[in-house]
Amino acid sequence: MPTSEIDNKKITRERDIIVDFIPAVLKKTKSEGYLIEYHYKDKITNKLVRKRYYLNRVVNAYQKKSDGVNHARRIVHELNEKLKNGWTPIFETENQRLYTPILQLRDIYLNNKKRDLRADTMRSYTSMTNLFNEWIEGSNRSGKVTGNFLRYDAICYMDYVYDKGFSNRLVYNSAMRPKEIANIQIKDIRLNDRYIIVREDNAKNGKARCATITAEVIEYLRPLIENLPDNHFLFGMNKDLLPDDKRCALSKFRKLWDDMRTKLKLPQEMQLYSLRDTGMIDLLHAGVDELSVQHHYDHSNLSIQAIYTNHHDPNLNERIFMNAPKF
Repeated sequence: MPTSEIDNKKITRERDIIVDFIPAVLKKTKSEGYLIEYHYKDKITNKLVRKRYYLNRVVNAYQKKSDGVNHARRIVHELNEKLKNGWTPIFETENQRLYTPILQLRDIYLNNKKRDLRADTMRSYTSMTNLFNEWIEGSNRSGKVTGNFLRYDAICYMDYVYDKGFSNRLVYNSAMRPKEIANIQIKDIRLNDRYIIVREDNAKNGKARCATITAEVIEYLRPLIENLPDNHFLFGMNKDLLPDDKRCALSKFRKLWDDMRTKLKLPQEMQLYSLRDTGMIDLLHAGVDELSVQHHYDHSNLSIQAIYTNHHDPNLNERIFMNAPKF
C-alpha cells in the first residue's frame, strides 16, 4: 500500500475554488500510520485550517486490515457529507458560541432576558434588538459570526444609533424643541402620516401642532417603537434612553449633546437648541418657502424667524461665488 494517499483521487486543492473546505482523505504515512486529513474554513479568520484524525487504533482493531481500512473509508465518506452541509469541528468544542451567526444573537439574548425582565421592559429590549438586526442586514454584515464581530463593528453600530436619529437628529429635522422631544409618547408618533403630534400641554406656546419628520427618522423609529404601549415615552429613564413608561430627564439630552460637541470639536456656545436654527437655515437654502418654514418651526410671524436665521454663515462666500448669476 502506498505511503501517501490510500484513496488516490484527484482532489482539487486550489483555495479559490473550494472556499469552505477541502474534502477529507484517508492517508497512511510511515511515521504516523493511518490518518484522515481535511481542511475547513475558520469563519473568524476566513482561513483554511488543517484537521487530522489518527486511526491506527481503529484500523488495527479489526482482524483483517482491509476491514479496518474500509471502516476508515466510511468515516471519510460520512465526514465529507457533513462538511458539504456546512459542519465544522468547532461545533463540537467549547468555543462553538464564537461561531453563532450574528443574526441569531437576538433570539438567544431575548430568551435569556425573558426570565428576569418585566413585560414592558422586554418590549423595549425587543425593539432595540430589532434595530440591531436591521443594522446588521443593512450594513452587509449578515454573514458574520459572533467571534468576528469586532470593536470596529460595535463603534459603527453605536454611530448608527446615535447619529441616525434620537434627540439631536429630531431637533434638527423635526424642528421640535428639546423639551418637546423629551415628552414624546408612542401615541404621538404617526409614522404613516410622517409627523409627530406636539400636544398642547407639551408645546412651548400652548398650541398643539404636527411636526413633520423625515424619511431617515421614520426608518429609525419604525423598528424601535413597534408593538410598544401608547403611554411609553420615546426616550425612557434608562442608561440607553430606550422607550419606557418613565420619561428621560432633559439634562440627559444635554449631556449627550455636550459629549458629541466635544468629540466633534464644535464651539462651546453651540447648544443642542442651536440645531433647530441650523435646520431652519438649511431648509431655506434648500428652497423651501419662508411661510412653510415658519409654520414648521412654530413661529408666530416671519420677523421672529428672521431673528433666528440672522447668524454668521461660514459657507456664504462660497455659495454666492458658485451661484451668482453672470452680468
